Amino acid sequence: MAVKKGKDTTTEDIYHACRIGDDLFIKEWVLNPENDINTSDQHGFTPLHYACSHGLTNIVDYLLTHGARNDILNMGGDSILHLAVAHGKYDVVLRLMKTAPDPNICNEHGNTPLHYAAFWNYIGICEVLVKQGAVIAIANKQGDTAYSKARPTLKRKLQGLADEFGQSLVTIPHRKSLSTKTKKDFLEFRQRQMEIEQRQVTMSLKIEEDQFGEVWKGSWSGHTVHVKKLFAKHDVFSSQTVQETFPREYPKLRILTNENISPLLAVILEPQIHLITMHYPLGTLYHILHDMDSEVRINIQEGVKLAKDICHGMRHIHSLEPIVNRFHLNPYNIVVDNDLTAKIDLSRYRFSFMDSNHMYHPQWCAPELLQKRPDEVDKRAADMYSFAVILWEIATGKIPYAGLSPMMAGFKIAKENARPVVPQFVNSHIQRIIDICWNADPGKRPKFDRIEPIMEKLNVS
Repeated sequence: MAVKKGKDTTTEDIYHACRIGDDLFIKEWVLNPENDINTSDQHGFTPLHYACSHGLTNIVDYLLTHGARNDILNMGGDSILHLAVAHGKYDVVLRLMKTAPDPNICNEHGNTPLHYAAFWNYIGICEVLVKQGAVIAIANKQGDTAYSKARPTLKRKLQGLADEFGQSLVTIPHRKSLSTKTKKDFLEFRQRQMEIEQRQVTMSLKIEEDQFGEVWKGSWSGHTVHVKKLFAKHDVFSSQTVQETFPREYPKLRILTNENISPLLAVILEPQIHLITMHYPLGTLYHILHDMDSEVRINIQEGVKLAKDICHGMRHIHSLEPIVNRFHLNPYNIVVDNDLTAKIDLSRYRFSFMDSNHMYHPQWCAPELLQKRPDEVDKRAADMYSFAVILWEIATGKIPYAGLSPMMAGFKIAKENARPVVPQFVNSHIQRIIDICWNADPGKRPKFDRIEPIMEKLNVS
């Protein structure tokens, strides 16, 4: 029976829809900006928990690509991976592996997903989990390991996997995991992921200031974080517009399922808006490429890898409906982790109550973005143009339009359709990708889901 639709729709309907696979209702519900895709019922189950436990791979994929988080636990401490494994949903397990979940997460009984796979004799799932890093010898609270719970055939399989991946079968005693939550812990965990109080954050070092606020290095819940303190313009921040739009826009920026996106982790609303994100010591892509005091210098191979990361992150963002359309792609808005992984920094998103029309870094903007109103621009095509300029920047090591002021560079781009000159030393394959991606006709620029496979095959020396 299909769930009811229309004005009488309640939150409970989304859980039912995710149990029965009512994809039309689910899509309508998810695209409604008033709904939180990570909402949970009285047992801590999110829509994604239900879709995983019922093996609805297409629904799981849709929820993940629209911002559903893979790290939320229900009241029993079960992750989405626990539920997919416990119900033997092999295809869902394979899909979840693409989000890099923790394969050794323990629930309140100390059971990992591998414990469930072994108990129910899901040999194929056991193999997938171990290949993704699941440890065979972890004991639950009763002292049982996946190996000790396995039947003879699976025991032999696990022994072979242990040998293949260099694991010991000596029991690892259960230790209380940070992922194991009591009911009280779970409720505190959920609150901590959304709105927190200013007293919970220590701000230690001011890093930079831009047109919209100050960025501080700080500490929150034992983690080093960046805290972006938005400027308090009382005629703006206390307005009804902020109160109406911020709760709708902020949840869309909590994309925790893609390794190439740095999401908003939490927010402080009173007395002033602060955005919390992870701290990345290497800084922004611009800093790494151009600042003399950068801790690292990258070669072309590492640069291309960063470009592939950017492509992967933007493909995910462009898969969302509605698109995150107030984020502008440029090297100031990309952060780099210690392992040289590039991440799209969503703390740089411009909320609708900010000055979203002025372009502060026009050197990376598509001509149409400088010529037209935002609602007249194909944002996906404009982002692809920006990606081409970043790829040029990585390949040349230069700043685009370095001899011009931002205003003059923007004028030449908008009025003269200017492009940076591609030097002859740039790899010919990179040059072709750049030419395709900054095509003068926005309609002829590729989408990120088309350019990503080309980037993945790109090898330079």
